[in-house]
Amino acid sequence: MPNFAETNLATEALAPGESFVAHHSALGCTRLYTSFACDQPLEVSFEFSNDEIGPDGSWVTDDTLPLLNWDVLDAKTYKVGERRGHWILILGRWLRVTVKNTGTKSIKEMRVYCRGSVF
Repeated sequence: MPNFAETNLATEALAPGESFVAHHSALGCTRLYTSFACDQPLEVSFEFSNDEIGPDGSWVTDDTLPLLNWDVLDAKTYKVGERRGHWILILGRWLRVTVKNTGTKSIKEMRVYCRGSVF
């Protein structure tokens, strides 16, 4: 299996309207807990895919993750200064979290935390 350790790194601040996507395996977990904090409002979506193989019939890789069949489980909006957490039931093999800056300025400070749990 490929190593996804380097696929979830943000390299620069998000400008207004920009988003980033983080993928990860959701196997071995039954629920996801999350928390977000940011100096700009955010829109965050959680999507799952049950595809076991990539579109070419081989292992799922960094390059084929975006090509899987994704179902949106939930979308949340976060206001500036709001610190909220969520529990989400995991409904797939793969997880995709998309974070979009819906504010009017580039993000200076942001914390995104997502963790899978069995219990």
